[in-house]
Amino acid sequence: MNGNDLDKKIKELPVMQEFNTNAKNFSESNLPMSAKALATYSLKLQYISNSINLCKETGDYYSLCILFRSLLEHYFRHLYIYTRALEEDNDNVGIEYYGKLNGHEDLSFLKSNKTLNTKLDGKKSIWNLGGEHNENLDDIGRKFKINSILAYLNEFIKEDEEIESISRKIFNKYSQHYARLSSFVHGGPFAEKYIKMYSENKTGKEKDMEYLYNETNILTNQARRSTSLFIKLTTLESDTI
Repeated sequence: MNGNDLDKKIKELPVMQEFNTNAKNFSESNLPMSAKALATYSLKLQYISNSINLCKETGDYYSLCILFRSLLEHYFRHLYIYTRALEEDNDNVGIEYYGKLNGHEDLSFLKSNKTLNTKLDGKKSIWNLGGEHNENLDDIGRKFKINSILAYLNEFIKEDEEIESISRKIFNKYSQHYARLSSFVHGGPFAEKYIKMYSENKTGKEKDMEYLYNETNILTNQARRSTSLFIKLTTLESDTI
C-alpha cells in the first residue's frame, strides 16, 4: 500500500469523517470559540491515542503512562470547556481560551526566558513583565490549570448525577490516575518502582497496558461524541433565536 492509498483509507474512517464534520461545523455554532476548542481537543486526544496504541504494540510501558497522563489532562480540559460553556450559556470560556490564555502562555514563555537568561549571563531583561494587564492574564491561566479544573468539575458532579456520562466514581478514578502517573511525567522514584515490578511481572505489565489502552479509547470516543453533541445543541439553539 502506497502513501496515497493509506491517506485515503485514513480519511475514510468514520472517526476522521466525524472530526472533519466538527471542524467544518463549529463556526455555525452559537458558541463558536468554545466549539472550536472542543473540536481541536477532540482531535488532539486522537493524536495521543494513536501514540498510546503504538506504545502498547511495542511494549513501551513508561512512555504509555506519560502519554496517558497527558491524555487525562486533555480530557479534563475538554470536559471543563464543555461544562462551562453549557452551564454559563455563553462563549466566554472559548474566548478566554483563544484570547487571554494564549496571552498567558506567551507571557509565561517570556518570564521563563527572562529568568533563564538572567541566570546564564547575569544580564537583566529590558522587558517589564509586570502590570495589571499581565496579572489579569495570570488569573485566566490559573482557571485552566488542572487543579482549578478539577475543583470546578467537582462542583458539578454529585453522587447521583453525571456530566455527559462521567459519574462521581469515574471522575474520582481518573483524578487518582492523574495523580499516580505524575511520577512518570517528571521522572520520579515512584515510576521506577513500577518499572522494576513489571520487569519481573510481564503478565501484570501487559494487563496494565491493555487497561490503559482501553481507557484511552473510552475517553477519546467520549470527547468526540461530546463535541458532536455540543455543536448540534448550540447550532440548534442559534437557529431558533
